[in-house]
Amino acid sequence: MRIVVNGESVETMDNAVVMQVLEQQQAGRNVAVWVNERRLLQKEYPTFLLHEGDRLRVLKPLGGG
Repeated sequence: MRIVVNGESVETMDNAVVMQVLEQQQAGRNVAVWVNERRLLQKEYPTFLLHEGDRLRVLKPLGGG
Protein backbone atom coordinates (compact mmCIF):
# COMPACT_ATOMS: atom_id res chain seq x y z
CA MET A 1 0.00 0.00 0.00
CA ARG A 2 1.06 3.61 -0.45
CA ILE A 3 1.45 6.06 2.40
CA VAL A 4 3.18 9.42 2.70
CA VAL A 5 6.09 9.87 5.12
CA ASN A 6 7.35 13.42 5.62
CA GLY A 7 5.93 14.45 2.26
CA GLU A 8 7.35 11.52 0.27
CA SER A 9 5.28 8.67 -1.14
CA VAL A 10 6.38 5.33 0.33
CA GLU A 11 5.36 1.79 -0.54
CA THR A 12 4.83 -0.48 2.46
CA MET A 13 3.18 -3.83 3.11
CA ASP A 14 -0.56 -4.10 3.65
CA ASN A 15 -1.64 -4.00 7.31
CA ALA A 16 1.61 -2.29 8.36
CA VAL A 17 1.87 -0.68 11.77
CA VAL A 18 3.79 2.50 12.55
CA MET A 19 6.77 0.62 14.05
CA GLN A 20 7.26 -1.33 10.81
CA VAL A 21 7.37 1.87 8.79
CA LEU A 22 9.85 3.43 11.23
CA GLU A 23 12.08 0.37 10.83
CA GLN A 24 11.70 0.51 7.03
CA GLN A 25 12.71 4.19 7.10
CA GLN A 26 15.52 3.52 9.62
CA ALA A 27 14.08 6.21 11.87
CA GLY A 28 14.54 4.45 15.20
CA ARG A 29 12.17 4.41 18.18
CA ASN A 30 12.99 7.78 19.74
CA VAL A 31 11.01 9.88 17.30
CA ALA A 32 7.74 11.77 17.43
CA VAL A 33 5.07 10.54 15.02
CA TRP A 34 1.87 12.11 13.77
CA VAL A 35 -0.56 10.13 11.60
CA ASN A 36 -3.04 12.29 9.71
CA GLU A 37 -2.34 15.19 12.13
CA ARG A 38 -2.89 13.00 15.23
CA ARG A 39 0.10 12.76 17.59
CA LEU A 40 0.77 9.16 18.63
CA LEU A 41 2.17 7.96 21.91
CA GLN A 42 5.29 5.78 21.62
CA LYS A 43 3.39 2.85 23.13
CA GLU A 44 1.03 2.98 20.10
CA TYR A 45 3.80 2.55 17.50
CA PRO A 46 3.78 -1.31 17.57
CA THR A 47 -0.01 -1.58 17.26
CA PHE A 48 -1.28 1.48 15.32
CA LEU A 49 -2.52 0.09 12.01
CA LEU A 50 -1.94 2.20 8.91
CA HIS A 51 -4.24 2.51 5.90
CA GLU A 52 -3.77 3.37 2.23
CA GLY A 53 -3.06 7.09 1.85
CA ASP A 54 -2.22 7.79 5.50
CA ARG A 55 0.14 10.71 6.04
CA LEU A 56 2.92 10.32 8.60
CA ARG A 57 5.12 13.06 9.96
CA VAL A 58 8.22 11.74 11.74
CA LEU A 59 10.44 14.08 13.72
CA LYS A 60 13.77 13.12 15.24
CA PRO A 61 14.85 14.88 18.44
CA LEU A 62 17.48 17.57 18.14
CA GLY A 63 20.54 17.44 20.33
CA GLY A 64 22.79 20.22 21.40
CA GLY A 65 23.48 22.45 24.23
